[in-house]
Amino acid sequence: MSKILHSAPESPQDPCGLWAKTDATSAVDLENLRVLAGLSEEGGPDLIIELIDLYLGEGPTRLEGLRLACENQDAITLKNSAHNLKGSSGNLGAMKLADICEQLERLALKESFTEATELLSVLEYEYGRVQRVLLAERETRC
Repeated sequence: MSKILHSAPESPQDPCGLWAKTDATSAVDLENLRVLAGLSEEGGPDLIIELIDLYLGEGPTRLEGLRLACENQDAITLKNSAHNLKGSSGNLGAMKLADICEQLERLALKESFTEATELLSVLEYEYGRVQRVLLAERETRC
């Protein structure tokens, strides 16, 4: 769990102007989680806890993969990794994070690695915000 609780950068650069559109309550649309909760079988394990654990457990590895793809100027891995994180983030309601991933996908297609590296700092910060909301939601379910 210590990998999950890494701290996000405190003041990332904002190359795409995303922070002007962000407030502290918008990291996760909890309605997405409520919809997913309806898919849980009665008496079975809590699907939301399982999804949160999976998402946060894979998060540090996914972020590191994105960083390495930028460093290695590997457009295919950057695009695919950003796409995968976009999907799982969107499913859990982390729409700003999903939007950032979509921008990373576009930058990968243009092989704009300098911009992608700058945007990755924004993504890491937003991931930290999402992480805090998901951990708080998980606590309410235990």
